[in-house]
Amino acid sequence: MRVRRVITQVGIAAAVAAAAVIATPTAASAAPTGCYSEVYQWVKGGFGWATCLSGTGYYQVRITCKYAPDNPYSYHYFGTWQWPSSGRASSKACPSDMYIMSATTIKAG
Repeated sequence: MRVRRVITQVGIAAAVAAAAVIATPTAASAAPTGCYSEVYQWVKGGFGWATCLSGTGYYQVRITCKYAPDNPYSYHYFGTWQWPSSGRASSKACPSDMYIMSATTIKAG
């Protein structure tokens, strides 16, 4: 009897775990829409931001910075996560000794 109860409990735990995996949103299920990003450039330094106007999930800005525009090495920095209905932009600035090259919207669930 005790073995049957343990097997039943293990089966219930496995079913709950499987349901949690199925119900967990993934980046592919995120659907922020109306998204755009912009870059503000200065001689050095720079600022990028992204916003999404509607949809579900979350978004953030990813900026690319370089020490010189022709430098082959680039560095990525990320803004804060926001949700589309928040009315807030995700923003990030390059370090003051680097140039901003681009800003991209990253979407997630």
